[in-house]
Amino acid sequence: MNLTNEMKRLLMMCGSAMIIFVYIGIFVNLYIWERDHDLFDVAWYNIWMFFSAALFYTFATKQLMMKSIQKIVRLSAVFGACSFLLLSGFHPENQILGIFVYALPIGAMMGCYWGGINIMLSIFGKGKEFLTFFSVFAIVGQVISISVPLLSAAIIHLIGFIGSFLLMLIFVSLMFFMSFRIPNFSLNSLEEKISFKDVLSFGHVATKRMKLMLKTTFFHGVVMMFQNLFVLLFTFQITENEWIIALLNILYTCSAIIALKLFNKKQHIPDKIWLKIGMTLITFGFICAIMGGAPLLILSNICTTFGLFFVNTIIFSGQFSVLQHESAAKKVSFLLWREWMFFVTRFIVIGTLLFIDISSFLFYVLMSFVVICGFCIPAVFPSKNKQVNVKDAIA
Repeated sequence: MNLTNEMKRLLMMCGSAMIIFVYIGIFVNLYIWERDHDLFDVAWYNIWMFFSAALFYTFATKQLMMKSIQKIVRLSAVFGACSFLLLSGFHPENQILGIFVYALPIGAMMGCYWGGINIMLSIFGKGKEFLTFFSVFAIVGQVISISVPLLSAAIIHLIGFIGSFLLMLIFVSLMFFMSFRIPNFSLNSLEEKISFKDVLSFGHVATKRMKLMLKTTFFHGVVMMFQNLFVLLFTFQITENEWIIALLNILYTCSAIIALKLFNKKQHIPDKIWLKIGMTLITFGFICAIMGGAPLLILSNICTTFGLFFVNTIIFSGQFSVLQHESAAKKVSFLLWREWMFFVTRFIVIGTLLFIDISSFLFYVLMSFVVICGFCIPAVFPSKNKQVNVKDAIA
């Protein structure tokens, strides 16, 4: 598989960003958790991070209509540098203020990056060159998901969290410098003229299948947010040892890889059956978590990882199917509305967690709500008009 030099630089830039995001997803949350072992702190950080991400996703979408993806990625890298410098040197007595300040630039970094990259790949990501890119990046992504937790644990063990934050500036710098050499895509280079006002209009996602997919996004977002957050918190309840946390995350990544192999062998199974299988596994995982104990918490995370993989794969491939023949304006509009729908679901889940304890009755009520939302997905998920290459959608 041969990549042009431009695509190789795009691969390096995306790889650097993925290293940063994998590290943040595990170890910044652990850093905040270790302070007081308080669910409120983690929820407070995540709700502001996701709000900032949604806001800057919108900003990146608007900017991409006038500027190139290169400038959007550079801005993302600048926010990343600010994030790690603040984590390293800003430690106010008021921890709530500190967590708030950490969350905003991290969210801005993610929002700018995903806003730019998602639009670029949805519109320009076609042809043999991009298929080769997706195939190579899928392999790179698996290597990063397995190696980064272990290497990060080693670095934290040797030089502490502060040292690891400063070390992440290397990858932020690589992301920044590679942005000068990646494909110079911009929405204003299209023949189709797109205005931000039109993108904000719900009329651009007016097809029946798009509306159904946005409804699916609400239920999907509730399940995805709850599982992603609690696979971390349940892991932190098992241990706070960075090495064991890293090994457990590698185990969960391997579970997702096994789920992918199984899914590829059984693609004849209808989408809605996969959704039901996924939610059944997630529900069983939640039951294991309720029963408690380290072995059951590990089993819980494995089951929910398997289940969420099946749910994510079907939904994201469905979105690929819905968007592949639509205009650029509708693609951009759908992606923006999807991001804000995700934020609404994150706000509901995380906002609730600000006021309840992980061992309280209300927490189990929230878990039940998540399960109900999950089993609503097959009911509103639109059937595909045409068969879609699932591997392309996953990439």
